[in-house]
Amino acid sequence: MKKRFAFTLIAVFAMFLFSCTDNSVEPVEENGEIALYSTPSGAQIIIDGTVKGTTPDTVTTKVGMTNIMFHLTNYVDTTITIGVSSDNLEVLSVTLTPVRIKYGLIKVWETGNNSTTEEPSGIDLSAGNPISISGADSLLADIYYTGSNFTIRSASYLGNNFRITQFKEGSTTNINDGLDSPVNDASWVRSMPDDVNGNYYFLYDADGNYSKFKVVNTGGTATWNDPKWVEVEWIYVKAPGVTSF
Repeated sequence: MKKRFAFTLIAVFAMFLFSCTDNSVEPVEENGEIALYSTPSGAQIIIDGTVKGTTPDTVTTKVGMTNIMFHLTNYVDTTITIGVSSDNLEVLSVTLTPVRIKYGLIKVWETGNNSTTEEPSGIDLSAGNPISISGADSLLADIYYTGSNFTIRSASYLGNNFRITQFKEGSTTNINDGLDSPVNDASWVRSMPDDVNGNYYFLYDADGNYSKFKVVNTGGTATWNDPKWVEVEWIYVKAPGVTSF
């Protein structure tokens, strides 16, 4: 009788273990392909925090809705959500937006008339910094304000080692008008007036970057110990060669 009881217990325990065994099979994740393009090309393709390649490229990723980020230096990161299928090759093309920085108001003084290093005459357009053209970082200046005809000039007027910047008059006084710059050519010049009421100017610097530049305020008497000054603002496009504003 005891043997039968023990056998019954063993059988029940075995059935319990069998019922607890996980016989399920892990589902296989489906993948699909997507062809990715960007303007300009060469953008990193980032999916789930992992770089999958650079545009143009065809990548494999999980089926379903997927977030794809495009990253390119000097352009705004762009993320697109798209459905990926295992049956069809999806195609995605994006146009990237260049990074634009607005600087100002920056105050600079005319050279001469006892102006000092604390009253800088030059400007580094890319960094948005005023620069003393007699200081250690003077070669970083793209433009400067001069008492000669009270103009804003290319730094190259100061000598061959200085940076060349070229100017082209715009058509309005509003630098936020959204108008694109014309392409730099032989018609561009190397100075602009300090006219507060005048149109803005497009600038093209030594690195091939475009800016939209405006004189906003002016003051000083242009006499000894009271140099004339201007306050300016500008929009700087970080992507070289891009004329869109």
